[in-house]
Amino acid sequence: MIRHVVVLTLTETTPRDHAERIVAELRGLPGSIPELVDYRVGVDLGLAEGNATIAVTADFADADGWATYRDHPDHV
Repeated sequence: MIRHVVVLTLTETTPRDHAERIVAELRGLPGSIPELVDYRVGVDLGLAEGNATIAVTADFADADGWATYRDHPDHV
């Protein structure tokens, strides 16, 4: 198994609706990329300063699955 972890830190001036669109698009990826074994998107609760805004974990069976995800047009 391969776990791919991404954290995004948006600036304080990023409009809230922009962040919501990013999260919605990320959450839609499993519907178009079957190589995703498990996929989670979370938004920081704001409980501590300095945290990233959005976190993503994506699990793949193998490196070929990850490469398919990496190159998929819905991902890029």
